[in-house]
Amino acid sequence: MFQDYLRRRDTRVVAYLSANPNTHLSKISAATGLSQERVASSLQRLRTDGLVVSKEGAVPLPPRYRLT
Repeated sequence: MFQDYLRRRDTRVVAYLSANPNTHLSKISAATGLSQERVASSLQRLRTDGLVVSKEGAVPLPPRYRLT
């Protein structure tokens, strides 16, 4: 049951990134309606699975995320 919730949440993040590559976490959060903490958790899981990569911004810019 909880795994299904995580999968649905991750799917929302992937769907957003597919249409909006190179996006900051805050924009993903605002667009999906998920808290920044939940988006960060999904992004971490998706990065571990090799589905998402991040590009670090120049300080103080936050990283941007895209699908692999």
